[in-house]
Amino acid sequence: MTEEEHSPAALRVAFWSWTAIISVGLAVMIILPLAGR
Repeated sequence: MTEEEHSPAALRVAFWSWTAIISVGLAVMIILPLAGR
């Protein structure tokens, strides 16, 4: 694997993985206080 193989597909995978992590984190922070009532 060389640096020339950094394709848009790899960037897309990284972008979606971070998006999923952030989305889950926000969802947990919102749901836990509501469920704790």
